[in-house]
Amino acid sequence: MHQIFLSHTSASLFDYTKIKRIEWQELGSSNLSQFVNISTLQQTLSMETNQSLLLLDLHELEQKLLENPFLESVQIQKKLPSSLFIQYSTYFARALALRSIEGKQWPWYVSSQGILLSPMQNEFTNLTIIASENYLPQSLLS
Repeated sequence: MHQIFLSHTSASLFDYTKIKRIEWQELGSSNLSQFVNISTLQQTLSMETNQSLLLLDLHELEQKLLENPFLESVQIQKKLPSSLFIQYSTYFARALALRSIEGKQWPWYVSSQGILLSPMQNEFTNLTIIASENYLPQSLLS
């Protein structure tokens, strides 16, 4: 008769699948790529280094990363035994739109899809200011 000790087996399996490496790959690049910092994205994930790959909810991690206004898409894959592979793409800013906040006009990046992304990050840009927020559809302002 053979006895199987699941607790011992699962403990070693979780030890074997602890995250040791995270690989990042940007798919293409855009004029907003410079505002995406890998160390900031890694902090956004807020994962413990001794966490097992088996316990990760990839969809939840992807949603956390997509809170970055410059990221258009994120795909995360587990690479057993101990790595994560993260691919991401950034939006391409086509123009700037002036948005009124507390009585002051602020330039915001507008994506190719017409999405307001984030306030402008630097003073120098070759993007055209297309409109004030009064001329943008309400769906873009929420």
